[in-house]
Amino acid sequence: MIATFSQLFVFVFLILQMSPQISLAATAELSVLSCRICHAQSGTSSEIPSLAHKSTQEILNRLKTFLAIKTESTIMHRYMTGYSAVEREDLADYISKFGLVAK
Repeated sequence: MIATFSQLFVFVFLILQMSPQISLAATAELSVLSCRICHAQSGTSSEIPSLAHKSTQEILNRLKTFLAIKTESTIMHRYMTGYSAVEREDLADYISKFGLVAK
């Protein structure tokens, strides 16, 4: 059975919430699993940008922008409200170093 996007999101979210002892690096690694559903490294979609070859600051700026946008119909705002500032920084750093592939 193929999991839907929302099922996978809920699964990753529950893992992160039930495991407070998970390190920030492990949290970022798990979060990347949901990121790569839409943000293929190959950049095959013109609507959803690739995050490949972006700096930590570029990614973090985009994440902060999505956090601030509340009227745009995007799932990114909903994702960003679930992360603390430190988690967003760690996620941006992880993606800039390793891309969207879990170690």
